[in-house]
Amino acid sequence: MTQQLRLGAAITLAATLVLPSCTHPEQPAPQPSSADRFQITFRWILNPSVDLMSPEGTFIRATAESWRESWDAFGRGMDAIRERGYPGFDRAYNHSYDRAGTTPSDYWTNQVGGTRPSDGPYVGTSYFEVVALRRDGDRFSADVCAYNSQTAGKTKDGRYESRGAAASPDTFTFGPDPKLPPDQQHSPMANQRGPARRPADDVFGTWVLIDMTSIDRTALAERCKKLAPGTPADRPDPSVSTDPPPTLPPDPGWPQGSRA
Repeated sequence: MTQQLRLGAAITLAATLVLPSCTHPEQPAPQPSSADRFQITFRWILNPSVDLMSPEGTFIRATAESWRESWDAFGRGMDAIRERGYPGFDRAYNHSYDRAGTTPSDYWTNQVGGTRPSDGPYVGTSYFEVVALRRDGDRFSADVCAYNSQTAGKTKDGRYESRGAAASPDTFTFGPDPKLPPDQQHSPMANQRGPARRPADDVFGTWVLIDMTSIDRTALAERCKKLAPGTPADRPDPSVSTDPPPTLPPDPGWPQGSRA
C-alpha cells in the first residue's frame, strides 16, 4: 500500500471512530414526581376541642398532613415519609406506626406509600377535623377525621372519580421526646398560618409521635363517616365527572418561605 493510500485509509478510520461521538442518544422524558401527582390542598374545620394556632394544634396539623401525603409517595416506608413528609417529620414520626398493632413492625411501616407514577393525578380539597383532644401530663392524644369526598383521581379516560363518606380516622398520641432532657426540649411553632401548602421549616419542635392506636377505632370511624363541606348529600358513590372538584387555597395553611 502506498503512503497516499495508507493516509486515506487512516482518515477514513478516524472519521468512522469520531462519527458516533457526534450523535446523542435520545433523552428519556422526565418522570413526574409524587408532588406533581398529588395536587390536593388541606383545609381544617374549626372544632372547640383544639386551638389550631397552639403548639399542639401545629403538631396535629403537620402530622396529619404529612401522614396523608406520605401514603401517596412513590417510595415505601421511611422512604415515603422522607419523600412527602414535612421538614422534620421523619424524626417526629418516631416509628410510631410500628406500634399500631400486633403485625411485625416492618410490615406496618412498609405499608406507607407505593403510589405508582402512572396513578392520578389527585386533585381537590381534603378536609380535616380534630374531633377530640385528651391530655395526660405532657402527652396529648388527638382524634382526627379526614373528609375526602371533595378530592378525586384522574382516570385514564380523562375523567375524575371521587368517593363518598368513606371513614378515614386517625389517633395521634404525641408530646415531648422522652429521650431528651427537659432543658433540650422546645415546643412546636405556634401561630402557623399563611398561603403556603406546606411549611418550609421544621415546625414540630422536639416533640414526637408516641403512638397511633385508637381507643375505639370503630366508634371513631363512625364519627368520621361524613361528607366534606360542599358535597351534595345525594351524590353517587363513586362519582365520576368530566370536571375536577375545586382545589381551594389551604386553610389555615403555612407561612410562605423559611424563617431561618
